[in-house]
Amino acid sequence: MTEMEHKHSLPDQLASQAKAAGLVTIIAAEREPHGVPGEGEPSSMPTLLDVEGFRFWFFSQERNEPPHVHVEKGDGRAKYWLSPVELAYARGFTKSEIRRSRELVNEHAEDFLARWQKHFSQ
Repeated sequence: MTEMEHKHSLPDQLASQAKAAGLVTIIAAEREPHGVPGEGEPSSMPTLLDVEGFRFWFFSQERNEPPHVHVEKGDGRAKYWLSPVELAYARGFTKSEIRRSRELVNEHAEDFLARWQKHFSQ
């Protein structure tokens, strides 16, 4: 298998097709969201959910903060506390993107909390 074929494996191709079709792609917590595994890219930013162009994730180094998720879409960035769900900050999002990202955090808060606890208990 060539390096290019390795980078575009079947799971990645399916995820790309699902995203292009507007479907939700839930990413395993241990997936390295940036870079190819084995290229020195630590799994320090586990992606939790990728939907409607929003990517929800957390930093592995933030274990001393209360549970929260970061969200990005395009140039927009935000951070939400998970219990209770509350916007910590938002930059570069429209009002409708903030509203929709909050709705998505509320819909997935239980799963995000469970994955936070599992990740940081290791």
